[in-house]
Amino acid sequence: MSSTIKRNKLMDNYGWVQNTSNLSTIRDTIDLVPDHGIRHLELRERIREYRCANNDLPKYWSWDARCRIKAIHACGLVKLNRHIQGYELTDLGQQLKSCPKATDHLRGKRILTTEEIDIFCNGLLTNPPVIRVLELLNRERRTTNIGLTKYEIGEQLGFVGDPGFTHLDPVWIASSGYSFHNKEGDADKWARTILSWLRQVGWAYLAEERATICGKTLSRYKATSEIDNILRYNVKRVERNVPSEMLCSEKHPFPKLIQKRRVVILGFLLRKAQRKEEALILELVNELRDNGIEADDNLVLFEIISLRQAGFHIHQLGPYLKLDDKVCLDVNPELLSNITEESETEIEKLIEKLVVQYEDTIPAKLVDGLVRYGYDGSEGINFEITVAQFFRYLGYKTEYFGQGRGRTADVIARYINKIYARSYGIIIDSKATSDKYTFPAGDIRKMKEYIDLHGRELLKDSIPLHAFAFVSSCFCEDVASPLKEISEDTGIKGTAIEVLKLLEFGCLLTKGKLYIENMYPAYITNSTFDVGNL
Repeated sequence: MSSTIKRNKLMDNYGWVQNTSNLSTIRDTIDLVPDHGIRHLELRERIREYRCANNDLPKYWSWDARCRIKAIHACGLVKLNRHIQGYELTDLGQQLKSCPKATDHLRGKRILTTEEIDIFCNGLLTNPPVIRVLELLNRERRTTNIGLTKYEIGEQLGFVGDPGFTHLDPVWIASSGYSFHNKEGDADKWARTILSWLRQVGWAYLAEERATICGKTLSRYKATSEIDNILRYNVKRVERNVPSEMLCSEKHPFPKLIQKRRVVILGFLLRKAQRKEEALILELVNELRDNGIEADDNLVLFEIISLRQAGFHIHQLGPYLKLDDKVCLDVNPELLSNITEESETEIEKLIEKLVVQYEDTIPAKLVDGLVRYGYDGSEGINFEITVAQFFRYLGYKTEYFGQGRGRTADVIARYINKIYARSYGIIIDSKATSDKYTFPAGDIRKMKEYIDLHGRELLKDSIPLHAFAFVSSCFCEDVASPLKEISEDTGIKGTAIEVLKLLEFGCLLTKGKLYIENMYPAYITNSTFDVGNL
């Protein structure tokens, strides 16, 4: 028993679920929780025994059991009991456990009763990520109304820069020959699971028209019109269940630091809201510093962006912030009592600064990806994918080649105009580097080959104007010489684009201060890319 007690402890992450997508399975799991509560390992063992009895024990049963436990917590049916390192039923959990089950099945899963659905409807609203997905679906319903894919939701779901909240580009997935069914980032998986829940309670449904990406089709989802009133009224009445373990994934390089500063921010905003007061950003900066956390205005604003993407409603008016949610903040006492030795890298600080700077113009995950991967020489493939995504976001028709496609460029970005002579294409080589990129001879030779190969392809596509571009975090001082050599041997001019300049360019395009139809001259300077004179 003593060894079991030592091993028994709560998990490192709650609130986010990427499995256990069927609500009847979650109902079956809540039935295993006794009225007096249960420790974590004991519940895990009960789940194992239950699945053995049903001849349904998977190979990785412990992972599956953890997912089921996270699911009953994310649906508001249990709360953490830190005293026993386990779980106790909430009022909703008691109600669900007490209500009768139907016996009818569909495709091997039990159909929920109306009473069970009503309880799940209330339980789902205790989970901030569910609210985030509902809002994304509802916003799309009121604009284009064609529906969203799991990837489009995953791109906007979760904490910025957290490696536990990865998102994959569906164009890259399709063009690389992978399947949409089994190739997803963590955020995409969470989106998929939440969408399944929403469909089962009648808040979302499959759109008739599927998305077509590189010849492959992908499901779109729509919100019902009922969601408008649910978000307007019901959501405001329900208290969110927020343990500190949901505020950062265990995959983060410094999770305790991030959890602590988000706990401090939410706790301060919650206390202010309870007194019907707003909080100054400066007050939050001082509160973080009082808790031993290095902070400034930018860090606070970055965390507000991250918390919003996780489903928290934090209103900002000038220097004032206000938490609009009812929140039950369940904090691991060790988090605040221990002084963490974790600290941020300069790259993390740069990402935070740029995410805030471009909040209104460039998606946070694109900003994060360009900087995180572009400044890391070991992240070449991820950088290529992100560069392709970014040029697509700018409005170019992009084609990603990447690894395993022979001697091809990483990305081809096309601007196609009705007037033949105005169309142009950019042949792009992405270079992730932890230091300055110096144009090795081999890369210069490859670019010449890329221009020869893709130049002929572009001409076949009726695109007469061509340029080449190297994209990297930073370049050596002598950029002109290698670019001039490539240009003289191929007859095509090019440029070298630093990540920070690319972000600046994206911002100006989004604001309508620049237009891609006029950008061809910027790509053929045989020098560093600069939009300042356009």
